[in-house]
Amino acid sequence: PICYFVAAYSTLLLRLTQFDFNDAMVRATLFVPLYTKFLTAVHRDCLSASPSMITRFFGSKTMTYLGGLAFPMFILHGPIGQIFYK
Repeated sequence: PICYFVAAYSTLLLRLTQFDFNDAMVRATLFVPLYTKFLTAVHRDCLSASPSMITRFFGSKTMTYLGGLAFPMFILHGPIGQIFYK
């Protein structure tokens, strides 16, 4: 799964090249498909007898705790932002 992770985030570096790659083009054609492949590979790797290092890292107690904090923040920031927008 690590190869898909590196490839997905490496595509974002295309925006820094001399070519005119805009954000929507890079995300739609490269990043989203590669990141989806990464998530699928990690999900399948979780079910294996010996998961890879990146799967163990994302499944660690620290990352699980941070994910538990991040999700409520993600859910709440939209409505709170709308209240204080104007």
